[in-house]
Amino acid sequence: GNYWAGDSDGVTPPSNEYVNHKGYNTLSIGNHNDNASAMSGSSVFRNPPSPHGDRELPELCANGTGVSAVGLNMSGTSFASPAVAGSVALLQNANNALIHWPEANRAILMAAARKNVTDSTWWRDVTNKNDAADGAGALNTHEAIRIARNQQTRNNSATSRGWGIGTLYNHDFGSDRNLKHVFRVSVPSSGSRRKVKVALAWDSKAGDFQFTLFHKTHHVYTTMLMVDLDLHVYDGGTRVAHSSSFDNSYEIAEFTGTPGKTYTIKIYRHRGNQPTYFGLAWTVHG
Repeated sequence: GNYWAGDSDGVTPPSNEYVNHKGYNTLSIGNHNDNASAMSGSSVFRNPPSPHGDRELPELCANGTGVSAVGLNMSGTSFASPAVAGSVALLQNANNALIHWPEANRAILMAAARKNVTDSTWWRDVTNKNDAADGAGALNTHEAIRIARNQQTRNNSATSRGWGIGTLYNHDFGSDRNLKHVFRVSVPSSGSRRKVKVALAWDSKAGDFQFTLFHKTHHVYTTMLMVDLDLHVYDGGTRVAHSSSFDNSYEIAEFTGTPGKTYTIKIYRHRGNQPTYFGLAWTVHG
């Protein structure tokens, strides 16, 4: 959403408006300028209240400033959001399996977002209680398609970019709460140290609670996080990055990788025992 002085929602001051939070199985999009050097001053980014105070929205940002389309030139998240939707269509065209795995689409887009428009990396902002305006960073469709073309299976041979999917059941986790299978990312041996970015996304439980009052059926729509997953990346037995928020249906871990190194990606179940679909994506930027 967008805010401005005198808008019709009556929020005073306008900057106190919360991100339009409709559920967890979505992507909320912020609006940045043409070269992703700044967020729009009207792009809403205030996080809604959450049980642990670490819900972070928007999840991603895209160009929505001075966009020319269908004979118009306008600005706002109404232009940034369709840019992301169109990018998802391109991902699904690059790999048709993504049509059936929205969790993987979310993870790929967040892993591909190389540039932080403002503030720091996603997890550092969450840790520092910084209400960031840009989410995972700026939309990077080119990198996302490169990831989409490289689907991997569990316990894969290490790759510099890729994505995996699956359903998580109780028996998939060990007594240490770690997922029994892993994914692996490798940094090319040539060149300098590079940024590695890993993103994990899973589903909330969406429902429709119905009740009758005065002979009329009413609906209360709910979305609840039944599972809390964390993301850890290891160099051998040493953890080099992690992301472990409470109130999000995704985690993002970033670190600087050493040329020639292979890193192990692990999923940790912090809470809950309900089955859930998940999507995981990683890439070595640069």
